[in-house]
Amino acid sequence: MAILCQALSVFGVFANIINIVVFCKQGFQDAMTVTLTGLAVADLGIATCAVWLSICYNPLFQQLELPFLPLQIVYLTAGLPRLSCSRVSSWVLALATFERCLCIAMPFKVREIITPGRSLAFVIGVFITMTASVAPIYYTSRTAQKFDEAANRSYLVLSFTEDREKVDAIAFGIGVTFSVCSFVAVAICTAVLVYSLKKTSKWRDSNTSTAQVKKRGAKEISSKNKRASKMVSLISTIFIVCYLPNTINQLVMSLVPDYAKNGRYINTNQVFWSVGFVAESFNCSVNIFMYYTMSTKFRSTLQSMGCGRCLSPGTAGKSAMDDEDGSQKVKKVQK
Repeated sequence: MAILCQALSVFGVFANIINIVVFCKQGFQDAMTVTLTGLAVADLGIATCAVWLSICYNPLFQQLELPFLPLQIVYLTAGLPRLSCSRVSSWVLALATFERCLCIAMPFKVREIITPGRSLAFVIGVFITMTASVAPIYYTSRTAQKFDEAANRSYLVLSFTEDREKVDAIAFGIGVTFSVCSFVAVAICTAVLVYSLKKTSKWRDSNTSTAQVKKRGAKEISSKNKRASKMVSLISTIFIVCYLPNTINQLVMSLVPDYAKNGRYINTNQVFWSVGFVAESFNCSVNIFMYYTMSTKFRSTLQSMGCGRCLSPGTAGKSAMDDEDGSQKVKKVQK
């Protein structure tokens, strides 16, 4: 499982760097691009921390003569940052699903409600808030030098303040609230989005007697929003499945004292954390495939960078043809 997680995390680092570069090349005139860039940055943080965490848990790495104890230092250097980025990712995805719901409910007003500037402010605010939610733990958990008489050397280890349990309990409770609320928000918005897409498709199928020009024009106008909504709903569904184990785990830890650290059910806790860790590593690594297969703009930008063939050789040149055909259809509708 450690090898699998390491492989997923390393791939996730490169995949999210590519995502960020592509979104930057596209520009930030669209609010969804800003939101997805924030999601890619958060996922990059998750993947990077997961790589370091997997290294620290590797027995071969622990056997090296290091100036620190990996299993203790990893808590501050990877565990908490990864947890913070994970919460950022969930809240940013909640914004993305909410925006797509508005695109279906109020397609002509969504650009006035959610602007690129407001999306950027939300993403920055979420990063600051989630970082602040784990900051108290850095106060109670610190690094310190400890001398090992048997090895005749000093190590950098983890030390705690006397009020650790009280402060950590409050910080953990706040963090769990953030995690559960964002998870529920994504789940609700995804359900509404999927329902709205199905309802819209049925409505279009039942209105086959509409004039052909209007029908074709409506399809051209809504096709982009429909593809984007399907892409976001798929990303959200994968998120819900992958984040469910750790969300449940955090909720149970906050409600059942014996399920928390050093409790009677610590083994069950660790099993859930391990499964959730791999699932979240998978989640932060696969978005690039969704973008590439379901977003013509992303695919064409990536192919212009010379990276498209690495993901799907059979679709090379398809995006340019799609854009050309789409533009020709729009021109015909306008005529």
